[in-house]
Amino acid sequence: MLATTRLLLLAGLAAWALAGLGVETARTVAAGTAGDAAERAPTAFWRLGTAPPARLAAFLEGVGAAAPAGSVVVFATGDGGGDPEFFQSLWAAYLLPRHRVIPLAHPRARIDGDYLAAYRTAIDHPRAVAPRELAGGVLYRIAPP
Repeated sequence: MLATTRLLLLAGLAAWALAGLGVETARTVAAGTAGDAAERAPTAFWRLGTAPPARLAAFLEGVGAAAPAGSVVVFATGDGGGDPEFFQSLWAAYLLPRHRVIPLAHPRARIDGDYLAAYRTAIDHPRAVAPRELAGGVLYRIAPP
């Protein structure tokens, strides 16, 4: 009796998991064929091969070419603070492996930063000098204090 109950519970759990997998797969396929669904996806749900991270990668390619390896790049985004800044700074760290990337909100950003990468925004700060226009944003060199 106990073995039968366990088997039924296990079968029910497996059916529930497979149904959930089917629903999520259908949603993903539908979103992938909807065209602009990837554009509206929150930054936390970006995937390689979609347009939003490709635009960020194009911007960061210019940053990587201009900023020497090993330099500290402070990352700022025009998509707002909080989750977009957090997740986009993680993408920036992934896409700039030879640099130390920290978000603008980091406590040491004003002290340690060598460069400021402003994605989809512009920064007006007296220590941000020598702006360089890149695809999707501006790269600034940060002058010493």
